[in-house]
Amino acid sequence: MRQYKEMIIRHPKPYWSPKLELNGKWLDKLGFSIGTTVNAHFQDGCLFLSTDPTAKSDFAVMVVKPKRVRGRIRPQLVIDSIMIRRLGYLINQRLGLTLEQNSIQISVVS
Repeated sequence: MRQYKEMIIRHPKPYWSPKLELNGKWLDKLGFSIGTTVNAHFQDGCLFLSTDPTAKSDFAVMVVKPKRVRGRIRPQLVIDSIMIRRLGYLINQRLGLTLEQNSIQISVVS
């Protein structure tokens, strides 16, 4: 079942690099569990994240890490400043996330 979510790229603190943090139990439900290897591929202005080991990958492979949220351990996937800059995404830009089992598509919302 396809779902949709919106997020904004934040600048965490002065002099820190921007990043996009995806975390919460919704990641686990999509198959992005702690320790899962994630491939990232950029095409037509969209970033595709996949847990499929055969998926094309343009970027360094990421691993879902644990994060404590309100006293509970949740999966977290961080898209760092290097990837954000390479994709052309900007701070405070609104992004749309299309969520499917084992894949996330991230694109700019106009």
